[in-house]
Amino acid sequence: MKHVLLFLALSLNFTLQATEIFKYNLKKNEKFVTTLSGKMNNQTTLHLVVVKNKKTKLYDVLPFVMNLNQEINQLETVSFNEEPNILSYHENNGAITLTNLQDNQLEIVDINIATGKHTSKSMTITEDPLVFINENVSYLLNFNKKNNTILITTIHNTQKSSTTTVTIPEQQKKKVSSCFKDNQVEVVQTNEYVKNGSIEKTQAYFENGKFHFITNNQKTNNIDIVSLDAKDENPIKLNSISFNKDLKIKDINSHLLENKLFYSSLTKDDIQISVYDITKEEEIKTLSLEDFGNLKSVKVKKNRFLKEAAKDYMKTTISSNKTVNGSYKITMDYVNKNNYHY
Repeated sequence: MKHVLLFLALSLNFTLQATEIFKYNLKKNEKFVTTLSGKMNNQTTLHLVVVKNKKTKLYDVLPFVMNLNQEINQLETVSFNEEPNILSYHENNGAITLTNLQDNQLEIVDINIATGKHTSKSMTITEDPLVFINENVSYLLNFNKKNNTILITTIHNTQKSSTTTVTIPEQQKKKVSSCFKDNQVEVVQTNEYVKNGSIEKTQAYFENGKFHFITNNQKTNNIDIVSLDAKDENPIKLNSISFNKDLKIKDINSHLLENKLFYSSLTKDDIQISVYDITKEEEIKTLSLEDFGNLKSVKVKKNRFLKEAAKDYMKTTISSNKTVNGSYKITMDYVNKNNYHY
């Protein structure tokens, strides 16, 4: 039986539409494992097909690069002894750089787009890191609770990588360690369109050389902000946004974009959206649906939103995206937290 993998462009807007981009026919000696796809820059997208080679018993990663004209270029196959755990991929100086983590060994692979050939090197890394991709660089971040340190691994390509260790001051240890509690922190990319955003309690962002950890704490009516700048003399800064203790908040969520924290609070009777500048540490604007008074159209939609969002299995989301005229489009929604994934 011939197996065909279809790569689709999906458009979600009440109805689901799909457009076939290209297809790959599996060979007789190939067993399908998974696929990965991502935008590299304005010109290309990367598509990875992972298969188990029945003859060699190796796991093969088949890389395909597609340009704006949807022209496909298949690059040289990269093989691994075990099923690959691809952490990141980015484009740097005419090559695709992949990172693959196996048994504390991080393998960095450069695949030249022009020639299709690849080179690789390995380095030791302690455990699964948080992964941040920023254009032509990947950052891997590990928190070591025992040593009270944060290790930042910066990867450009096989020829250029570095590590930086940040020691956490004792008075900041509790706040910082809480960000990594139970490995429930989720990285949110800010260089792509975000429809709904994360629903995890702690969300991690990378902007302008700084890492930001935002913890939405409904129990304490607080949003805690931990910012990390490894180049600063005082690398860790703490901040917090507090809500009125008498306010019975049902849900809190937030989204960071360009140093502006867009956050929402849901109560029984209202929805409030605020914008906070984390650099200046000041609130820019707060908007409540109550501000629209008795506009019938708003009132009907608001009541419907409050009713649905308040259900136990629902979680509110908020996202901000930059528009072509430089303003911000804020979207507030609710999702089923039992099956939603950012």
